[in-house]
Amino acid sequence: MSQSDQTIYLVILISLVSLVALLLLDYHIHRKRSSIIKISGPRAEPSRVAPVPIVTVPEPAPLPTLQPLSFNDVFRRSLRDYRINLILVVPLLIRVIQSVVSREISLAYSTNRPLGLLNDFATAVVLFMVLLGEISMTGAVVRRGKTALRDWPVGFRYLWTVIGLGIFFGLLVGVPYIAAALPLLQNLKPNGSAIAQAIYSLITIPIAVLGESALSICMAAAALDNRNFSESLRMGWRVIADRRSAFAGLFIFLTTVGLCFTEFYYLIGEKSWGSYAVSLVSLVIGPLFLLIPFRIYWGFNRCVQCGTQVPVGSKFCPNCGIEQEH
Repeated sequence: MSQSDQTIYLVILISLVSLVALLLLDYHIHRKRSSIIKISGPRAEPSRVAPVPIVTVPEPAPLPTLQPLSFNDVFRRSLRDYRINLILVVPLLIRVIQSVVSREISLAYSTNRPLGLLNDFATAVVLFMVLLGEISMTGAVVRRGKTALRDWPVGFRYLWTVIGLGIFFGLLVGVPYIAAALPLLQNLKPNGSAIAQAIYSLITIPIAVLGESALSICMAAAALDNRNFSESLRMGWRVIADRRSAFAGLFIFLTTVGLCFTEFYYLIGEKSWGSYAVSLVSLVIGPLFLLIPFRIYWGFNRCVQCGTQVPVGSKFCPNCGIEQEH
């Protein structure tokens, strides 16, 4: 057995063990939560009581007006959602397994053109299936607080919407990305200067993150409200325009993570363990990349939109009927 075959089998074995452990942990968490029974005290029998004397009640304070959630609030809620739904790692784990297998196949059979094309096609299909699973499971978490693998097929409801959004943002971001990347790539070499690599990262990563952030917001409209392509695009732009501070926080968070990953990869050079370390870190924090934009969209769509003061403890706005996000 060759070294590459041993690597493939080892990665698959470790990933499958991790997958089983995650599923068992997720089952244990949900079983524990569902076993909690609310116990209420005995009901008091109605009885005749003396009339209550009339007292003067002071005038209540003005009712509070709910405000949109800040990025810090969204981030904390996303962390809570992730902690409760560790099963969100499963689609990303499948993506890591597929990428490792695909890379090893490409290295082992680099001269076989038909096999290389088949490998590329299988990679594209698997990655798209994983993306649908990520979207549907993340949408289930944001809507009802929990998810399971059975939510995965729901993603096929908005299959064409996701394809359309991907093509649209690919064209929208691809042109400036290529225009910025090509001149810089000419000055980059395998052992190029750190300054050139840093400039390349500082220019190209924010462009890619900007498109990814906007795409995630629009995909949230499709997953959470079952909107088509045009409606998802329109609602996505509305959210970005109205929740500028939260969207800026998302952009800064993803850009920082991307720059850290890139610099770490430059530091480790060609060491094989480095790519696996990057994949592992991406696997751990990956669910937040969709949870945060989905939470931003959900908060916008469930926030105070008419400006009416909402009574304390009220779930719906008394004027427009929109459900409140407390």
